[in-house]
Amino acid sequence: MQIASNSMASFRTAKELLDRVADRYRSLSSYSDVGVIRPRGTSEPLTCWFETDYQFPGKFRFQFIRPHPRRRRTGRWIPMYRITKYVVGSNGNGAYLFTQERGRHASCNDEESLELAIAGATGISRGAAHTIGRLLLPSVEGFSLLMLRKPRLKTTRAFEGINCYRVSGLHPWAPGRYTAWIGTEDLLLRKLIKHRASTEEVRWDIHVDTVVDPLRFEQPGPDAC
Repeated sequence: MQIASNSMASFRTAKELLDRVADRYRSLSSYSDVGVIRPRGTSEPLTCWFETDYQFPGKFRFQFIRPHPRRRRTGRWIPMYRITKYVVGSNGNGAYLFTQERGRHASCNDEESLELAIAGATGISRGAAHTIGRLLLPSVEGFSLLMLRKPRLKTTRAFEGINCYRVSGLHPWAPGRYTAWIGTEDLLLRKLIKHRASTEEVRWDIHVDTVVDPLRFEQPGPDAC
């Protein structure tokens, strides 16, 4: 990947940049993206595909599918009966977790709170449910990019035509280094590399401060798939 610049703009430290990123997310009236978790440096299929939607102050929806419904190395598509779909979210009044496992009957359960619903989906989404939810919602606890130990700024690089700051640091309580790629123009996270796991969480088609259809946040019915 080509180096775009060696300057770090007005940010003197990685912590200063991450603080500004946190402020940026907390200032948004809405947020949407599409993304994937994928292995690094291999030809293995994508781990999962996801979508995020948020409307201030408390409407949130995170949908993800595992495994990604793509062609296998055999050239055949992964059949739908092997795919599990999850939706975690809140319409501002109550939280829910929707699941349809391997094409079977779907279920949607009420959750005690949105933060607990996101926590319940964090592991099975390989952390993707939590990454942006933690930045957007003050009530969500747990690991945040702000908690990286020994963070340092690296040279800026371009990711798919977007110049990005790069911040590398250690996870505060688990082994492994993370590197965050953050757009220089909008201070939004584009990619999060987890070096120990050899995976990267990539986000595209990001839209902010627009109006998200309120129906996106409603609890899915049992026939949603």
